[in-house]
Amino acid sequence: MKIALVGGGTAGHIVPNQVISQSISGLEPTWQVFFISSNSGFEKDLFKNTLAPVYYISSGKLRRYFDIKNFSDPFKILLGVFQSVKILHKHKPDIVFLKGGFTCVPVGLACRMLRVPFVIHESDASLGLANKILSLFSKHV
Repeated sequence: MKIALVGGGTAGHIVPNQVISQSISGLEPTWQVFFISSNSGFEKDLFKNTLAPVYYISSGKLRRYFDIKNFSDPFKILLGVFQSVKILHKHKPDIVFLKGGFTCVPVGLACRMLRVPFVIHESDASLGLANKILSLFSKHV
């Protein structure tokens, strides 16, 4: 079994995936796990001691208020979709686990395009915007 763990934007989307990876390694050592996260500096710091492979993609935030970045971030998301397609096509995961955050949008869209099943984990009381969008295509939330 090959599993992709996806999250980014905050440590709250990354650290739980790291714990899941450690648990899987302990329970099912033959299963393969890899991470997909955004390419910001702080996220790379969180993964520096991770044994599983980590792939970084471009992603933009989906803001619901005016910001000049609202004009460039859709292009970052589109680039992230192409990067995600390349990663998913190369590694062929059996399932993709999306923890949440804006990094999940390009990966979820790539999963949809490639027909790779994915599940969304939401640990907050209400769905965030990224998870609301992706819940339209997910097998489970």
